[in-house]
Amino acid sequence: QALPSGWFAVTARLLYTFMVYFTFPFQLFPASTILMARFMRDQQTAKVMVMRGLLVILLGAAAIVLAGALDHLTALIGSILGIPLCFVFPALIHMNLMPQTLLTLVRNGFLIVMGVITMIFTTVVTIRTW
Repeated sequence: QALPSGWFAVTARLLYTFMVYFTFPFQLFPASTILMARFMRDQQTAKVMVMRGLLVILLGAAAIVLAGALDHLTALIGSILGIPLCFVFPALIHMNLMPQTLLTLVRNGFLIVMGVITMIFTTVVTIRTW
């Protein structure tokens, strides 16, 4: 247990549960919209609702199965998605949107290479310690 027992820990867990429950539709909507556009040619409302329901059931099952490994799952998601979002993508966007000098090319290239190396390293460490 990361939190000590007592009213503070119960309140923190309760607030976290409410936060996850009430923000889930905001998290699910972009992903489900992309998936529906990609895999469903006919976007009838009933079919979309069934697919979203199946997606929720799949995510719920994954949460139950991985409940004991939440720390590893969070670290893996951070390694695979967070590091590129923080280091690689901004450098790529900057390279495409702004005129580049030698200094900015070197700087952006360094960020991209180090971001990819860090992503691979942290992903391997996370998988090995699972």
